[in-house]
Amino acid sequence: MDVLPDGNHKAIPEQISEYLRRLKRLRYSPKSIESYKQALNRFLSFLTARGIDRAADITPEDLDAYRLELIDRGYADQSIALYLRAVRMLLGYLEETRQIFISPARSLIIPGAKTPIGHVPTEEEMAHLLSQPEVSTSAGIRDRAVIETFYSTGARLAELTGMNVYDADLKRGRVKISGKGSKERVVPMGAQAVFWTDKYLKEVRPKFLRKRPDEHALWLGVQGRRIHPLTVERFISDYGKKAGIRRPVTPHALRRACAVHMLRGGAHPVQIQMLLGHAGLQTLSRYLKVAVADMLKTHAKGKPGK
Repeated sequence: MDVLPDGNHKAIPEQISEYLRRLKRLRYSPKSIESYKQALNRFLSFLTARGIDRAADITPEDLDAYRLELIDRGYADQSIALYLRAVRMLLGYLEETRQIFISPARSLIIPGAKTPIGHVPTEEEMAHLLSQPEVSTSAGIRDRAVIETFYSTGARLAELTGMNVYDADLKRGRVKISGKGSKERVVPMGAQAVFWTDKYLKEVRPKFLRKRPDEHALWLGVQGRRIHPLTVERFISDYGKKAGIRRPVTPHALRRACAVHMLRGGAHPVQIQMLLGHAGLQTLSRYLKVAVADMLKTHAKGKPGK
């Protein structure tokens, strides 16, 4: 995966500030943002002491040393979990925005940390979200196609923005996704995703190409270049606000919605695992708990047998 032109040259304090601004855009509470700021500044001090001034130079061994230092300093498990979670989120963001190749925090051990899967938009909320793009405009058609594809395939943000035009096989209703660790998977696209992507390819993408006919990216910005992940993140968040969805809507929330709604609809967990590109069933088990909890609520409301 290519690194952004300037991504590898940004100083870590600048990247932290950029990430905190992103949390503000996503409507995190001021209290949460301040907690993450303090946690990341603590991490920055650790990196400075070790002579590390580029995120690309951080290794899993550095992160393990940081975890052990926090333990040695006597921090409570809850504080350690916050500090390490903040680091993992920052490095995950830098990976998604292609400022580093692979996050060194993927295998980071967070002792005693609870890892809820986060906000899962309901099916009703998804219907409201999908109705927000103004499909009488070129950008609106593209945005609707992007959201439909997220919801249909469960793709990660970096996976979707990394798609090339020849990855989509609309006649067969499927798309190739290049996932983590250069692993590829071919996943089905739902009817709505196929419809809106086809409309985008026929009516919008040729306009966006302009003087860049050799651009291979599937999803383009208005300048005809591969769409930036932050652009996608921003318009999804904006549409979530317009739809009246209280909690922040992110690309990863759409991935969670895809998994939970399919599980609720009767899909086999192994099928969802393959769709999402998970190596194991650990994360999927949390999706399954959400789906089962939702079904139990529905069952209780129906009062069967009475």
